[in-house]
Amino acid sequence: MRLIPIVLATLSLTACGGGSGGSSGDGTIGTKTTEAVATGPVATATYDNDSAAVVIDGNTQPDMFWSGNITDDAVTVDLGSLQSINQLNVYTNNTGFSTTQPNLVIEVSADAQSWSRTADLTGGDVPCSSLQLSGGTFRCTFGSTQTIRYARVRVTATENIGLYQVYEVEAVQ
Repeated sequence: MRLIPIVLATLSLTACGGGSGGSSGDGTIGTKTTEAVATGPVATATYDNDSAAVVIDGNTQPDMFWSGNITDDAVTVDLGSLQSINQLNVYTNNTGFSTTQPNLVIEVSADAQSWSRTADLTGGDVPCSSLQLSGGTFRCTFGSTQTIRYARVRVTATENIGLYQVYEVEAVQ
């Protein structure tokens, strides 16, 4: 399995010369820039969009999180392009996860228009062949590879909605 890197970085280095060695002699300073990534993983949310990026920062700990405000608020991860995914990992504080009456629902999509519910051992549109629930971490291994571009965590709770926190979303190839 290969974990799709959710966090992408672009590095730009500029040589700022000082003294006689930093200049090409014609008054210009040399610049080297790595190639920028045109598309890549992005997180957005229906509520508190400013904190959505924390679900793709590589930190699975509870110090940074996104949470909704009302039922059906969601945080969505756009993988940048269609990807072949075998597993989704979602890190939350929801240690009492229930597949029959969940407070958070995990959904996947190829186009962000048609969503399929997952993270259910039975039922759901995309059932997990293996679902591990431990300490707020959901590991859903699909029965077959799924081609998706989007993964979202949607709040279905009707009480104490802001108490359900999402720390990280990972897609595994």
